[in-house]
Amino acid sequence: MLEIIPFSKTYSVQKTVVAVSILLQSTNERCNYLQSVLGIFFHSTSVPEKVIETLAHAGLSISLSSIHNAVKSLSRDAGRKLKEAVRTLQTAFAYDNFDINFKSSEPTVERPATFVSATSATAIPLYGVGDSGVLRCSAQLWEKDTKNPSPSSIPVKLDVDDLSGLHAQSST
Repeated sequence: MLEIIPFSKTYSVQKTVVAVSILLQSTNERCNYLQSVLGIFFHSTSVPEKVIETLAHAGLSISLSSIHNAVKSLSRDAGRKLKEAVRTLQTAFAYDNFDINFKSSEPTVERPATFVSATSATAIPLYGVGDSGVLRCSAQLWEKDTKNPSPSSIPVKLDVDDLSGLHAQSST
């Protein structure tokens, strides 16, 4: 049976958990799960470093150097996992171009407004592919692609008439 806990009771439980976490973190360096999560959250939401330092001294966060080490470690692990996923050929990429206009309040010769054009990529895992050998056709497709500057075979050119002919054959 589900028990409904009043807000005041859950709030006092949360305060107790925070207080116990602060006490444990100050007595044992391996007991800082809450502080680690909060530190990474503060970093991801761009909390100023002075605020993070104050919260770390109060015991509510890990130190700035620990946050930077954790972010580097997580980034390194994510990069390694991404490279492993790409090597299996079971990951597709989606690219997106975006533009950022960094406006200055008063553009001058020394401080002009800057415009940056960038491209981002998203890795999308391909599910349902049991044998990655079926995905190893890209070299053969590139050899026959019309955009290949030095094809090793005659490029395949299709037009609308070819496609309509294929469609007519498949319907009979």
